[in-house]
Amino acid sequence: MKIKLLFILLLISIQVSAQIQDFTYKQNLEKPTEQWHKITLPNEIFSKVESDFSDIRIYGILENKDTIEVPFLIKSEAGTVENKEISFNQINVSNNNKGYYYTFKIPTKTTINEIQLDFNKNNFDWEIQLEGSQNQREWFTVLSNYRIVSIQNQWTDYQFTKLVFSDAKYRYFRLLIKSKLNPKLRRTTISQKEIQTGNYRNYQIQKQIIRKEKEDKKTVISIDLGLPVPVSLLNFEFDNTIDYYRNIQIEYLSDSFKTDNGWRYNYRSLTSDIVTSIEQNNFNFQSTVLQKLKITIQNNDNAALKLKEVTVKGLVYNIVGRFDETAETALYYGNSNGEIPNYDINRFTNKIPNDLTNLKLGTVEVLKKEIVKTDKSLFQNKLWLWGIMLLIILVLGWFSLKMIKGVSS
Repeated sequence: MKIKLLFILLLISIQVSAQIQDFTYKQNLEKPTEQWHKITLPNEIFSKVESDFSDIRIYGILENKDTIEVPFLIKSEAGTVENKEISFNQINVSNNNKGYYYTFKIPTKTTINEIQLDFNKNNFDWEIQLEGSQNQREWFTVLSNYRIVSIQNQWTDYQFTKLVFSDAKYRYFRLLIKSKLNPKLRRTTISQKEIQTGNYRNYQIQKQIIRKEKEDKKTVISIDLGLPVPVSLLNFEFDNTIDYYRNIQIEYLSDSFKTDNGWRYNYRSLTSDIVTSIEQNNFNFQSTVLQKLKITIQNNDNAALKLKEVTVKGLVYNIVGRFDETAETALYYGNSNGEIPNYDINRFTNKIPNDLTNLKLGTVEVLKKEIVKTDKSLFQNKLWLWGIMLLIILVLGWFSLKMIKGVSS
């Protein structure tokens, strides 16, 4: 039994050593001081790892030279949004030469920051004003010169009727819609939205080209970030004083290949939306590792928009690891044959502390791959090595059966 146990431990040690040799890159980790730590992934690592992070591992070397594997999970620092609908009473509707007034009463002392309006009417462009009061005698401005818009035709179905403002706590809110005709307000939703902003990195654009294709009535913006990084948010600012409403397509370069006629490029869609002068042009999409972006704005028969600035952002990713033993640890990656690890900590994420100390990464080491030559000894050939180990297992199993039969007889 002792021989079998030692043999099993030897197999495990050999297997882990073989796994380490399958990786291309290594970065030593700062010595852990607690059980739980996080490791922030730098931008440079994303060009060397698989898109699903299946090739990342943390291995450690104990004082007795045994190798251990550190369980971990990868988390992005994405934000959260909690929307709480607030009950209210509509107590007054009136109109004069300025427009139509709607007064709402909040029964409890509650902070609100968003009102969604729903109209039984399409195709409008109204200016609104929102005021708050504690007693309906003295009113304070919450929003002024705020536009709500609806555009509906055979090409477009767009509506912006959400009032977003800083936290306000009043018993009464008075809404003025500056319209000569009845807006036909059908439904109002008042809510308190709590937003925990995610942790984003701003990426520096290394190269940007703007092409105005007049024949196709579109503007194409090409962006090169210099290296592959995870991108999940784009913001556009235009230097235009006129109102605009344009379709936009955001794509990224997925692969390229060379043909007899030159290079061919394949792009995949990230999102399709609208850029407009009515609201901020922020576009969120699923985090995607990319280097080059192509943004197409359809101008139709309008003059091209004057692009002022494009902001490219991506979520910060952390490795959260549990360091149960004192060991010299390192981060390994760059293994195209790797599979996503299945650790127990993935099922007990509620046990992970919130405040984690960050472990620093050392410099990148390129691991040398051992090339097996035909003139090497048998023990340096993996096939022969595994064959010998299989033979040893069979022999041990045969002796175990003989011993069991001897004891039973």
